[in-house]
Amino acid sequence: MNVGSPSDRLDEELARLRSNASREKMERAWRVLQAINDSNVPFNSHSAQYHGTASLGYYNLLDQILDCCSFRDIVAVSQLSSSLRVLARLCLNRQLISILKRYAPDAGALFQVMKQTGGVVSGSTALAFVDRGDWTSQDLDLYVPAGRPRDEFLMHLAGEGYDVSKVVEIKPANPAWYPYGQLGASVTRITKLLKQSKEDPSITTSIDLIESKSETSAIFPIIYFHATHVMN
Repeated sequence: MNVGSPSDRLDEELARLRSNASREKMERAWRVLQAINDSNVPFNSHSAQYHGTASLGYYNLLDQILDCCSFRDIVAVSQLSSSLRVLARLCLNRQLISILKRYAPDAGALFQVMKQTGGVVSGSTALAFVDRGDWTSQDLDLYVPAGRPRDEFLMHLAGEGYDVSKVVEIKPANPAWYPYGQLGASVTRITKLLKQSKEDPSITTSIDLIESKSETSAIFPIIYFHATHVMN
């Protein structure tokens, strides 16, 4: 296959994907990448000859293709090389930030708080992220290590317009209102936060901030859930 100018072909496919990232266009883009590989064009970040527009276009195209892939396919691609592993991780991070925007306009900052504190997303939002179905989660479950991380999240979410609606101290003999398993052994407290939409007061966004008993692991409570499919 004659791929012509690598930069031109990459720019052409990028334009097509930006206009409408359909399955057909994604598959055609894959074929272009395969043709470039078959032509032995040295596209990589260490290439002196093509470092610049063409090389960036190559990875930009890969990035947009990954955006059209399932979670399983992205993970599979990440196993092919160290550079693709980085690209896949960036893609998944970007997709998670996109989901977080439903709950926080400054989702990038919320993601950074998660990275800095070791906080994780679980529950229906995590399932929606992996499943990629046509449904959306109704609330956001944020798990955080014990201690200061909870305060950092509360400070950030207050800036996003959230108010504390309820705080439940979890005791071993009183798992309280949270309906998942024996959380008394793994959770210190649960803080429910609500934000009312300014455009439509009937719409309320909900976040549950779940503080682990562990100071080093936010996911510690998940092993105490009532079913293995929830743990997984």
